[in-house]
Amino acid sequence: MMRRADNPAALGYVGSSPGVKRLDSDAWFTPPQYIEAAREVLDGIGFDPYSSDDAQRLVRADQYCTLDNPNPTRGVSWPKTRSCWMNPPYSGKPALDAATRFLEALAYERFERGIVLVNNATETRMFRALAAQARAICFTDHRIQFYNADGKKVTGNTRGQAFLYFDQLSYSQSFSDAFRQFGTVMRPL
Repeated sequence: MMRRADNPAALGYVGSSPGVKRLDSDAWFTPPQYIEAAREVLDGIGFDPYSSDDAQRLVRADQYCTLDNPNPTRGVSWPKTRSCWMNPPYSGKPALDAATRFLEALAYERFERGIVLVNNATETRMFRALAAQARAICFTDHRIQFYNADGKKVTGNTRGQAFLYFDQLSYSQSFSDAFRQFGTVMRPL
């Protein structure tokens, strides 16, 4: 008799293909209600710098970069666009690099408005760097249930999230209007 543990097809984690061991902690896809809110605030999504072909079925950015096509990687070479949506890598140095590149692109006026989704880990350098430049922050009142590339919910999210809003011109009430349904919206002093 074959035990469940002896069957590789039964050992895949939620969202993986049976028998394929693929643990990519940075491939968590944003659920549609948050993408729709971002699209509303940004009047469409011009650029998604940390994405995948699978994610773009929902995000539908005018331009995006994947691991296979990582350029542009530095802020100064990002395409000039009206808006940027970013759900960056969350682990270690890639996370801080993503935040740095986003802020460089903002400083070089490569986009007018942007929204970044990150863990609400306020003690991290990544969060602090982004929050220092944000016009507003939505701290979710729940943990987001992300999806994998195959559309299955990823279980075990142990952290809360925050959406940070950036605008080259001024604060837009549309961010508060669209995101307060997900949690508390605050504007830094």
